[in-house]
Amino acid sequence: MKCPNIKPLLSEYIDNTLSAHVTWEVDKHLADCNPCTRMLNEMRQTVSLLSAAPRLDVPPDFMAKLQSRIAAVEPAPPRRAWLSGIAEMFRPRVLPAWGAAVAACGLAVIVLLPKASEPGQGAAALDPAMVQAARSHNVELATSNPLGDPAAAALVATEQENEAQ
Repeated sequence: MKCPNIKPLLSEYIDNTLSAHVTWEVDKHLADCNPCTRMLNEMRQTVSLLSAAPRLDVPPDFMAKLQSRIAAVEPAPPRRAWLSGIAEMFRPRVLPAWGAAVAACGLAVIVLLPKASEPGQGAAALDPAMVQAARSHNVELATSNPLGDPAAAALVATEQENEAQ
């Protein structure tokens, strides 16, 4: 047996209420396992301390008084109820629902927003001359260094233009 199986049995082992086979298994494990043996010794010390402690006598109506006092106590209102409400919304089981909601909203925005397909339509209309200049610049960069880094090629082209001026 392993430690997670032995630890719950230690209290019954101390009380000697285990079967002979289980007691033998626990004995065999305790012979090889120092942490479980240490836990057993601590539990035995706790039992001996509690058995040596004096017993206090309580009045016969103690439980009735205790129950009435407990019933009269009202729970304190939470100090930051709004904060616990927000924390509740972001608990691990709710996070996937939030993710799905955000993804659905994003998809709806992408689908429902108008697209600027013709020049002059919407705020994203582009100047045709500017588009042609950008295309030719990209072609120049690609032909100057087809296997290289486009950012590095752009930097070199910019440096060459600055030197030419």
